[in-house]
Amino acid sequence: MLGIGRASVHQFAQNGAKAVYLCDYDDSNLEAHKQELNALCPKVEIHTRQFDAADEKAVEAVVADALKRYGRLDVFFANAGTAGPMSVFTEVDGEELMEILRVNTLRLVLARSGCFTFNGLH
Repeated sequence: MLGIGRASVHQFAQNGAKAVYLCDYDDSNLEAHKQELNALCPKVEIHTRQFDAADEKAVEAVVADALKRYGRLDVFFANAGTAGPMSVFTEVDGEELMEILRVNTLRLVLARSGCFTFNGLH
């Protein structure tokens, strides 16, 4: 359980966040991370979601849940990314390359798009 996303959520939780959402495509560490944060920051509400950050409906569902529960969303940190298969670039086929591009670019578009409005802010 290492990485930018983990470090960032710890910073949010330790510095006054009322709630955080832990979202990951691979849900194998979500529950352990939730328990760790609950122990470190017992006043912070921790929500977990397994989802694909490049799936518009999944992203909208998390945002809608935050808005319903808390009436606002102050920070949306889109940290998803993939390096793809660990192989020589010339051995990566078109389908694998498109999956890398889908995850690494579409999640940025979804996070920054005008389709999400939080308290009048885009």
